[in-house]
Amino acid sequence: MIVICSMQFSHAQETEKTIAIYKGGQEKLFSDLTKNINKEDLLELLGDKKWQEFTIRLVINTEGKAYALGFYQLKNVGMRNTLQHTLSELEKWKPAMLNKQKVEDVVSVPFCVSIDANNQPILSLNTINLLPKKEKETVTKKGGFIDSWPAFNKQFFNRFRKPDVPKNIKKLKAIIQITVNKEGRLIDVDIIQDPGYGIYEEINRLFQLEEFMQWIPKEIDGKPVETTFTIPITIIY
Repeated sequence: MIVICSMQFSHAQETEKTIAIYKGGQEKLFSDLTKNINKEDLLELLGDKKWQEFTIRLVINTEGKAYALGFYQLKNVGMRNTLQHTLSELEKWKPAMLNKQKVEDVVSVPFCVSIDANNQPILSLNTINLLPKKEKETVTKKGGFIDSWPAFNKQFFNRFRKPDVPKNIKKLKAIIQITVNKEGRLIDVDIIQDPGYGIYEEINRLFQLEEFMQWIPKEIDGKPVETTFTIPITIIY
């Protein structure tokens, strides 16, 4: 069984909450990551570019360890695996607190890979997209799959080839993010949360099929715009 549904992250009403933070602050996090990641891998990620932007989404558990990593705008599987392993080894997070109790927390960190003054690759906070807020815009159409979301669910279920997994695994969760141009054509597919076992490859295969290429873009003030949809998927064995 495959379940596709909308998902919203929300917190219960809280009276005293602190967020998870890296011990030493963001600069220390970027410094520790740079020290523990092969410079040749960073240079390979950059290629001919002067910088590479991406965001890492992770959960900090009550013991201060990062896990359940998700990636935005980072399609290099090797670098994903490297960052996932490195972050899981850096047990230097101070857990979030809710009413004086340690709780899990979701943290999103925007990264930029660039070249420093010594011509060495470094990881740093991505401030490129920190632009002034635009004037308020009105969403006149939310957009979605051309034949409705239930139709997408059905077609995806019928086409999806469940990979073989160990017998003790009963459920896998993935989150995909797709981009549709203002003409409604699918132009990009990314996976934010990849559970492994070939799910990423199978999702990519499906979105190469013509039946998943046409969408309805969101409209702002009555005009279609390039749109990103985030789709959580649960695969039950």
